[in-house]
Amino acid sequence: TGDFSLMLKMDRLFGGSQTATPSDHGEERNAKTNMLNLLLPWILLWSVSEFSALLGASLILLCCTALPMLSRVRGQKLTSYDGLSLFLAASMALGLVWGAPTRWIIPLAYWINGLLWLLSLLGKLPITAYYSAHDYGGETMFENPLFLRTNAILTAAWAGVYLFEGAANFLLASTFLADYSALLLLPVMLSMLLL
Repeated sequence: TGDFSLMLKMDRLFGGSQTATPSDHGEERNAKTNMLNLLLPWILLWSVSEFSALLGASLILLCCTALPMLSRVRGQKLTSYDGLSLFLAASMALGLVWGAPTRWIIPLAYWINGLLWLLSLLGKLPITAYYSAHDYGGETMFENPLFLRTNAILTAAWAGVYLFEGAANFLLASTFLADYSALLLLPVMLSMLLL
């Protein structure tokens, strides 16, 4: 993974904003966010629901109710995107409980997640900025143009990945490869190593 602190130093030297430097991971005024709160319900939907809709829906609903409490216990801050993501994933899980076919729910879940990331680019802060700011000076980074541009690029790239995975999953659902569509989750799972 790259080290954003070098880019921040260059930004300060060559006329960028005079925002905070990378934190030393000491205590900050703001609690840290955790992208796992955003992604875990979706990962359960994409992986477990492929094999058992009822088990997947049950785990998603359990996850969506437990994550806010666990985040509070761990001293983590939930973003508005976390709340929206939990609501949307729980809605998809209810669709599974009510008998909606996984061949429709899973691609729809990828597309909803991709659109969530894409639409965050229309606001002041791209979705990834909320989860990376803590490591680089906290919310003061929300005023740093380099930080915001970098996170806009990351957010757009991940939105593209989710939209592509939804399309690929949808297309595979009607072929003999449908049983292997869960393998499309591999890039998302590998990205979790970067969190």
